[in-house]
Amino acid sequence: MSGTGNPKIGRYEVMKSIGRGAQGAVYLGRDPVLDRLVAIKVLTERDAELHNMTDDGAPLEARISGRLKHPNIVPIHDAGECSVGPYLVFEFVKGETLAQILKSRGALSIEDAAPVIGAILKGMAAAHAADILHLDLSPRNVLIDDDGVARVMDFGLAQYVTT
Repeated sequence: MSGTGNPKIGRYEVMKSIGRGAQGAVYLGRDPVLDRLVAIKVLTERDAELHNMTDDGAPLEARISGRLKHPNIVPIHDAGECSVGPYLVFEFVKGETLAQILKSRGALSIEDAAPVIGAILKGMAAAHAADILHLDLSPRNVLIDDDGVARVMDFGLAQYVTT
């Protein structure tokens, strides 16, 4: 990250930290070219042993996410390298994780859970049709957007199905 004013990762302005996971940090950012909010995931060197890389050095998560096009999966927009390590740029989805919702509100009723489960299954069916296994599906990796739609995220541990 460098520059004046807001720090930058690639061309993206970093606005604030919005999360930290096993593979790195996630920031709310702004794409100044397209004037939209994005989520920037930086894979830190400290966590390098957790990174799955392709033969040409690109994060496998970027390649896998780039193959997935489904309304119940958070899409990737860009990937690159910064001074800290590789970064991935995703659509910013305003909402809460399913884990946050369960922690603050408790268990969902069957009526509330059914559409969430259905959306997750549709997203995973699309991934499986593309020969991709998520391998880390949990309430912390499901975002519920402001319209109540469940969206699967974080394909950091995902792998291609090999036969």
